[in-house]
Amino acid sequence: MTRLNQPLHLKSLAVSNRIVRSATWEGLAAKDGAPTAALAAFLGRLVAGGAGLVITGFAFVHPSGRVAPQMLGVESEQRVGDLRRLAEALHHTGGKIAVQLSHGGAEAKPTLTRGCPLMAPSVLEGMKYRRLVVEMTPGDVAGMVAAFAAAAHRVRTSGFDAVQIQASHGYLLSQFLSPRTNRRTDAYGGSIRNRSRFLFEVFEAVRGRVGNDFPVMVKVNASDFVDGGLEFKDALWVMTELARLGADAVEVSGGVAASGDEGPMRTNIRAGVHEAYLAPFAKKVREVVAGVPVITVGGIRSYEVAAKLLESAADMVALSRPLICEPDLPNRWLNGEAIDSACISCNRCFLSGFKKGGVACLKGLHSEEDPWALSK
Repeated sequence: MTRLNQPLHLKSLAVSNRIVRSATWEGLAAKDGAPTAALAAFLGRLVAGGAGLVITGFAFVHPSGRVAPQMLGVESEQRVGDLRRLAEALHHTGGKIAVQLSHGGAEAKPTLTRGCPLMAPSVLEGMKYRRLVVEMTPGDVAGMVAAFAAAAHRVRTSGFDAVQIQASHGYLLSQFLSPRTNRRTDAYGGSIRNRSRFLFEVFEAVRGRVGNDFPVMVKVNASDFVDGGLEFKDALWVMTELARLGADAVEVSGGVAASGDEGPMRTNIRAGVHEAYLAPFAKKVREVVAGVPVITVGGIRSYEVAAKLLESAADMVALSRPLICEPDLPNRWLNGEAIDSACISCNRCFLSGFKKGGVACLKGLHSEEDPWALSK
């Protein structure tokens, strides 16, 4: 019996173990964002595989926020019936399911946003879709705060167990946090207190719509790992404030599309090689936000490392690509198999998503194509 097997409570949500499926993109929703039987089956395999908490792939809260094809949508009241059926199917298998709420901001894909302009804190030279990007007015910000809150309410109404607000990986809320992408001079730009104002407003609006007993988590970059981006000193302050505001867990992530080898999907990560590269940040966050569960993600590939992380660096460990490769890996770890993940961090699983529809492990497939480039 290790700490991996120990239960944890997030408000009213009882999680049976300390392994989290970290949100990614599955590429299995319908073209309009509706959940599908294929998505339910994919998430069902993760539940059966033993992860104590499964977080869905990022779900867009507004039509202007779609980043990738077949991305799950929670932007409309028309979604509630389908979402409820998805939640019921996963609960029937014993799963605990959270939905990650997201908006792509300037990283959204114009071919998917139904003619909506791309929202951003600032319009800068060199942006991929600069002519389509608009700098958000305070009214736009207020509207997007309302969109996140309404989406969270739909998720709760549909019967899911929690929500996670995505403020990482260079998407909209992350763009506001970063001085590299946020050049505003109003109340939403400048100091870290101002740059985080949008995120805090989203959090408080979400809390107001879902109530105090429903878990609200937040995923934040410890660092953008790019010149001029969010640095850990500021990120630590943001996570400390989120804890003060009542966040029920913080997931410590890192990197943006421009981070190169230090991006969110680092390659050549294997057991014992650059493993758990974000753990030092998570450990510091845990020391500062005592009492709020901290989730660490980032290249966790071995039973030994996962177990040790829970001793000092985090309260939960999160995996993404390894569970695409081996959905049953959590059960094997929980049963005491001290094995390493078979995932080789090649990122070809995402190529499958873009080319074939639905992420799938393609270990050994050689390609020069960059999944980040394909997503743009």
